[in-house]
Amino acid sequence: MRKITEAIGRPVTGKEGASAIETTRKTCERHVVQGRAVELEPGRFEIVSSGGRRAKGAA
Repeated sequence: MRKITEAIGRPVTGKEGASAIETTRKTCERHVVQGRAVELEPGRFEIVSSGGRRAKGAA
């Protein structure tokens, strides 16, 4: 989550960082429920393409 949070320009240290990382985690989990991403293992998400397949180069 730290890498994704940092990549989108959110803080990753201190109290603000903890909150931003948790927000990123919840957003990724919501995308899984919506079918827009898959969670390969805890904390590792991959984007799903519009055809329902995993997109190449996803993080």
